[in-house]
Amino acid sequence: MENKIIKKAYNSAEEELKDKNVKRFKDIIKKTLEKLEQKQKEQRGVVKEIQILKADIKDFKEGRLDRISERQEKSPKAREVSIALIKKGEIVEKYWQQPYIFTTPTFTGTWTNGLCSNNTSGTYVLVSGTEKYI
Repeated sequence: MENKIIKKAYNSAEEELKDKNVKRFKDIIKKTLEKLEQKQKEQRGVVKEIQILKADIKDFKEGRLDRISERQEKSPKAREVSIALIKKGEIVEKYWQQPYIFTTPTFTGTWTNGLCSNNTSGTYVLVSGTEKYI
């Protein structure tokens, strides 16, 4: 009779240990899934920022300050991510003569679409030492 009780107690203890281990692994897996979800949200945000910055570069290259200004008017994210805030100045008939007011931490000035397209191409050396040509 005592052997049966000991075996039953042993089996019960073994089962409790398995349940504890399963619970530990479930907690680890849950935390891993939560962290993965968080990082994916961060990644989507970074991808959106990269898209905005690439669009800004393309529009600078094409001299289309109107597109940047429009994007910043419509999207708070674009205003947050863009290096320079660009707003329309006085309204003119031809878009390439439209003055735009630039505001950055180190510069405030007025440019036109034509001035921008003629003065943005070239080779840029970044802080990391990488050279970029646009």
